[in-house]
Amino acid sequence: MIFDVLRFIAGRALWFYPLLALAFVGFLVAYLRTRRETQVALFGLELEVAKARLRRLLGLLLLVVVLASALFVFVSFIEPRLPAHRRVSPTPTRDIFSTPPPTFSNQTPTVTATSTPTATVVLETPQFQPTAVSGEPEEATQEASPTAQVAPGAVCEITSPADGAQVSGVVTFGGNVTADQFQFYKLEAYGPQTAGAWASLLGGEVTTPVQDGPLGTADFSAWAPGGYSIRVVVVDATYNEVATCYLTLHIVAPQ
Repeated sequence: MIFDVLRFIAGRALWFYPLLALAFVGFLVAYLRTRRETQVALFGLELEVAKARLRRLLGLLLLVVVLASALFVFVSFIEPRLPAHRRVSPTPTRDIFSTPPPTFSNQTPTVTATSTPTATVVLETPQFQPTAVSGEPEEATQEASPTAQVAPGAVCEITSPADGAQVSGVVTFGGNVTADQFQFYKLEAYGPQTAGAWASLLGGEVTTPVQDGPLGTADFSAWAPGGYSIRVVVVDATYNEVATCYLTLHIVAPQ
């Protein structure tokens, strides 16, 4: 609960700074006016009341300064180090990496209804080398990919491979991903291998925005052939999904 409150404050720091500035100016004007009153006060009681008000306004000024300084220190140095254990992920992601990777052979892998989907993820991005494939792609088994949704201030593009491309083996995805108050993005797939759920291709979230570069690399050597939807989901500092873009691929068996 405390982390939610702190992250709420950090995500709206640009609102708190102007409010604290207005409060400081208001207290400062009142302080100067009260100080003039103490200089012209003729009676002892009137002078004591003015001095008490002067001390109270000085305390409020110091409080505003302390709050502004604490907010700056928290947003700049403390909030980035808080554990990200309450991230909002409205779409459930199936973990397809919970079982040991299969042993690959030159034969075309056979997938049965009772087998556990597995895939090998290459975390480091190697030099992409296209794999020659032949034959017509199998008919896609998933629903058509939804239209990309991008909020103002966010960018979500998958520029490679091309939409509708036939792929096999190791595939590197390229594109552009960023947003105002960017937090992380995730790269996922949906199709015959994922058992009716969006499955992470990277085994986790990527916390660095990308501009005309690699989004991640996945190995589809053991995946069931067919049509797949690929998507990138962008999440901001308030853990809202601000952009989603899609790509359709046809995975074919390695030759």
